[in-house]
Order: sequence, then structure tokens, then C-alpha cells
Amino acid sequence: MGYRPVFEAFIRKWWRGPLDVDCIREFFYSVGDPRGQGKKNRDPYTLQGVILVLDEYFRKFRMLNMFYGIGFTPAYIDDLSPEKMLYDRIVYDFDSKEDLGKAISKAFEFAEYLKEKYGCDAIIVRSGFKGAHIVVPLRKPTNWEGYQLIWRTLLPHKLKQLSDTSMLQWNRLDRIPYTYNVKQDKKTGELHRRFTRIIYPQKLRVEEFRWDLFEPLDPSTVEVNEIILPDIRIKKIRRIRRNYRKHRFSPPDNIEELVNHPLIPPCIKNIIESMMKTRYLKHEERVALVLYLKWIGYDKEKIIEFFAKHVKDYKERITRYQVEYLYGLRGTKRNYKMYLCKKMRQKGMCPGCDKEYIKNPVMYTLTSNSRI
Repeated sequence: MGYRPVFEAFIRKWWRGPLDVDCIREFFYSVGDPRGQGKKNRDPYTLQGVILVLDEYFRKFRMLNMFYGIGFTPAYIDDLSPEKMLYDRIVYDFDSKEDLGKAISKAFEFAEYLKEKYGCDAIIVRSGFKGAHIVVPLRKPTNWEGYQLIWRTLLPHKLKQLSDTSMLQWNRLDRIPYTYNVKQDKKTGELHRRFTRIIYPQKLRVEEFRWDLFEPLDPSTVEVNEIILPDIRIKKIRRIRRNYRKHRFSPPDNIEELVNHPLIPPCIKNIIESMMKTRYLKHEERVALVLYLKWIGYDKEKIIEFFAKHVKDYKERITRYQVEYLYGLRGTKRNYKMYLCKKMRQKGMCPGCDKEYIKNPVMYTLTSNSRI
């Protein structure tokens, strides 16, 4: 028997999930590195739609990256909006720039912690390079608010440094096991691929996978504490308030003009220029850009209009939700702050600047403005 029918049988089980439901999820595939210029697509799919993609591209399977949406809606709803999305699993991504062994050993430690404390199984997927994905199946589905609370509650503080917090996105995609992880070397342009597979709680061949091998987590057994803080207003130092009023930054009407503005930090200029040139940005770059534009005074509608004009994969519903989320109007309704320069450097978004004393890109603009 060839690999195609075996993998198709697996994808049917993995897609329908531990609840075994006919559902719609987002599905992304690319031939070669997802960051490259090759064929790629991301859209809502039914299971049958995924099977049709396999029909078309299976001959290129060794170069095919495949990701699925961790959230879903029942097939009869056909609405992948945050208000409708359900989650049948909690997903983590452990990554170590040092070595794959560290990510895997910590993933094992996390899985054993969950087994001991909650009596559930965590499925560890070796990503092939320097990461490990952990999937915790749920006995009952939860909504987006519940997903966030459970995700944070399950993860011990000592393991948070290894865990990718971008998994806390309502429309997050995750790699499908028993597929290839294809990446391109930035220096040589050479493509490298690694096969991904389930390695815990036992090493499984693709044909051996069944959801009933794993004990799911009952969400009702997770004690979640939400802390609601009172709205306490603290007076700012008058001198600082007076300075900012005197030197308030007035952004240009068109966001495109920021690339030539002397008060805009190099990191933000690079993001805008890249967006206008390639019509694509990584998630972290989009978040950083929205937060910066928000804090220098742009209205959310202006930002949504800017993305609609320059982003190839623009979808009004998804973009609006994400922008309003960062403005504190959706989801947790937190007033999100701009990324610190330290985080910008960690994410590879800082080209360096002459303002070593600043804490974040917004401060670069405001402090530069106050000296003019």
C-alpha cells in the first residue's frame, strides 16, 4: 500500500478531531518554504476540499507544507468568525534556537506534568527542525475566550520562555503531523526538509493513529482564575504631560508617507516598505505595525484601509477583528502596548538605530519630536 491512502485516512481523523465532527477549518498549503514566492493558499476548507488539494499536489508531497486551523466551526454553520469558532484541542509550540533536544525534553516535561495534574494525554509532534508541537485533545469543545484561559492556565511559568505566545491567536494555524517541514536557507537559498511525526506518549506510525489512544482533557476540571482590576487613574507627572502637549506628534494623513518621515524609527520604515514591496507581512510584523500606528495616533479604520490596499491576503473580516483586538475593542479588551525594542530584536525586526536609550519604537518618535 502506498503512502497516499494511509495519509488520507490519517488526515480524515486529524481534521475531524477528538470529537469526530464534520467541520470547517482554515487550511494553508505551500509548495516549498511558506515564506518564499512559490504556490501557496490559505482559505476555509471542508475535509473534502483538503482531499482535493491532495489529489492535485500529492506528487509534490515531499515539498508540501500543510497547516490546519486549530479552531473550527461545524460544517452547517460555515462562518469562521471569532464569535462562532470552537476549539477541540489546545496547541502549544515549543521552540529552542539552541537545539531540538531542549525543545523536545521540555515538551516531554510538560506532557508528564499534564498527565500528573490533570490525568490527560498531550500529543507531542516533532517538527523536524528545532521545535516540538504539543496538542492537548479536549473532551468538550470550548470557545475562544475559554481557549485563551485554559492555554495560559495549563502552561507552567518555568516553561513559558520556550512557548511561542503567537499560538494565542483565534485563527492560528498549526503544522499537520506526518507531513514535511520545508524551509529555505536564507544565505544559500537551498531548501531543506524534515519529516514531522508523533513521538509521545508513544512513537506512532501514521497508520496507527487513533484519537481513542489518548485521554482527553475535560475543560471543566481546569480551575481558571480571572483577575478583574479596578479602574484606578494615576496622575502623570505634570512636566511630562506639558512636554508631550507641546511637542505632540502629528502623523501624516497617508500611512505610506511614514517611510520618508524623519521621526519614524528604521524598524517601522522597514516593515512598511516590505509590506508595500512584497504585499505580505509575517504575523509579528503586522502586530508591531498596528500597535505602532495605534500609539502615534492613527484611527483603526485608516489602518484597515491601509492593509486592504497593500496586503495580498487581505480579508476584511479577519483584518478588522485583529486590528480591533489590538485596539482593545474585542476579545480580552486589553489596551495592548507597543512591542519593546528588546522584543523587536528577538523577533528579528530591529535593524538597529542611534537611540540606544529608548524602550520602544513609539518612544523613538515622541522623544525625537520633542527635540525638534
